[in-house]
Amino acid sequence: MARACRSCGSSVSSKYAPCVANRCPPQPVIIFNEALRRFLAILQLVDRGDASWSALPVSAQEELDAVIAAWKATAAEGLAEAQFCFGIIYYEGFGVPKSDVEAVRWYKMAADQGGDDAQYNLAIMSEEGRGVAQNHEEAFIWYRKAAEQGHAGAQFQLGFNFANGLGVTENDVEAVRWYKMAADQGHADAQFNLAIMSEEGRGVAQNHEEAFVWYRKAAEQGEALAQFNLAIMSEEGRGVAQSYEEAFAWYRKAAEQGHADAQFKLAIMSEEGRSVAQSYKEAFVWYRKAAEQGHADAQFKIGFNFANGLGVTQSDVEAVRWYKMAADQGHAQALINLGLLTKV
Repeated sequence: MARACRSCGSSVSSKYAPCVANRCPPQPVIIFNEALRRFLAILQLVDRGDASWSALPVSAQEELDAVIAAWKATAAEGLAEAQFCFGIIYYEGFGVPKSDVEAVRWYKMAADQGGDDAQYNLAIMSEEGRGVAQNHEEAFIWYRKAAEQGHAGAQFQLGFNFANGLGVTENDVEAVRWYKMAADQGHADAQFNLAIMSEEGRGVAQNHEEAFVWYRKAAEQGEALAQFNLAIMSEEGRGVAQSYEEAFAWYRKAAEQGHADAQFKLAIMSEEGRSVAQSYKEAFVWYRKAAEQGHADAQFKIGFNFANGLGVTQSDVEAVRWYKMAADQGHAQALINLGLLTKV
């Protein structure tokens, strides 16, 4: 039975009744925040590699047990933040057996109270069919609830679902509208997708200059695909003045993140000496990086460079090996060159 605290007038549960006359009891939010502080200390311990969730030191395990007990108590009292954190605990298996079903149950409690992070996570679970039957329509409902509260991730997903007709009728105009909301909050994936919509004229008038602006915003956040597309536009002079120097710089940023097409383009620019000193050796390095990721054109170029000793010691054996890799992927010229090298 709830009663009012004599000091602050707050409604408290009967379990606090013995101390109501003397002092205000710890409120659920205070208990939750203190438990959160303790949990983050344990998380830091694990992230440093000093412990693992399955083998915590005794003191840390005792702390975690106390955290879980505190969150469970405050979650049971209806604190949405605690319910959300309990969902995460079950989703990740922090101190409890992993359970998507339990995660969904706790996310739902918090989501029903308007928690936007919980609504977003619940949508993901529905979309992926984790802990609940897959349901794109249900996911869309929860994404929308979170998005309407300004959740950038949910706004992005809402845009994606409109663009692809997932759980809702496909609508590029709506997709652009939601992507823009997320992009304005700095969401890199939304910025990238908004650039694509502008470049292709989907849901908005085609505008290469606008596309370039959004690609750049995403690229500056480290989005490799955006860096690559920005490089292409700079190389071709679409939406921006043509510049090999800018193209090379952006290709390099994407290439250094492992983007195979960017590595290949960087190799070509090095080989041809565009905006950089011509170097077969440098080109070979980038061709090889792309080739090792299965890039057929790069595999062909590695074969060609081995066959002709460009940037590497000449080797017909290596040339055959790389030509064959490219040929196996249907590269016509690699197949021809392979035949010329292997014919008796």
